[in-house]
Amino acid sequence: MAESNASCRRPVTPLVAVDELEVGAMQTHTKRDHYILFALGAAAGSAVGLILGSVLAYWLGEETVSAIGRGLRRLAGREPEPNFELFLQ
Repeated sequence: MAESNASCRRPVTPLVAVDELEVGAMQTHTKRDHYILFALGAAAGSAVGLILGSVLAYWLGEETVSAIGRGLRRLAGREPEPNFELFLQ
């Protein structure tokens, strides 16, 4: 019980052996590669967003989407006062 914790520890070994050549190969990416990867990600994200937005708008219906748009315009301050004729319905 009086033994130190250092004697109980196992030696630390790396989980993955990394060769120096592999590290050098990972660092050969150029700025052009990063720009291409960014452009591909932006294009893919835009396409997926457009498709998901269209499907969501079709699923919700035109009236619901226009109501959400009115609410967002009201929150943004573009439509400062509500349409009081809607309260009479």
